[in-house]
Amino acid sequence: MSKSTKLDVDKELAKLDELRKLRNISLDELFTLIEYLKVNYDPERSLKVIACLSARMESDDYVPPELLQALIKHAFALIMEGKNADQAFGLAPIRGRYARPNNESRNMQITALVILTLRKQIYWKDANGKIIDLILQFIDWEDAVGQVSDYMELGERTVSRAYGEYGSFFSSLENKLLKGYLSDDDIAQLSFKEPPYDDIVT
Repeated sequence: MSKSTKLDVDKELAKLDELRKLRNISLDELFTLIEYLKVNYDPERSLKVIACLSARMESDDYVPPELLQALIKHAFALIMEGKNADQAFGLAPIRGRYARPNNESRNMQITALVILTLRKQIYWKDANGKIIDLILQFIDWEDAVGQVSDYMELGERTVSRAYGEYGSFFSSLENKLLKGYLSDDDIAQLSFKEPPYDDIVT
């Protein structure tokens, strides 16, 4: 096999691997991403949604009509307002419509941290590994903001403002999706995990 032929094969294998990954994104995650992208500028995630839908259709996988409608209805409305296709599908910014991009990622991280801090739980297990009790840690709003503020080394007002941008939407997300906005260090700081465990976990 010549060098150029090997490169072509490697490229095609990489394409197939990417296609497989895109097809494995759940419909629920796609719905969540589309709703999020309606109010946030994130061209990387916008392209991911478009690529995923394209991959599903190319493979003749089922795509719910309401999923396509959620994306296309919003995009068409923006086009009717005079926006171009890239702007309508979230691939280019719309002036004055979104939060400043330099703080956007940080503010989403802050919001996810606050919500997960408020949801922290302790699971107790018996000698056989069966969960025998669930204790909720009663962390109030001020405690959660304070903990995140200390961890992020930011003022509490900054944390509160960040939550104000994304809190209403992020509060509806499952823990698994929220963790997607956090680093491994963030998750370790939270000590927030899902059962079952081998010991007591906070």
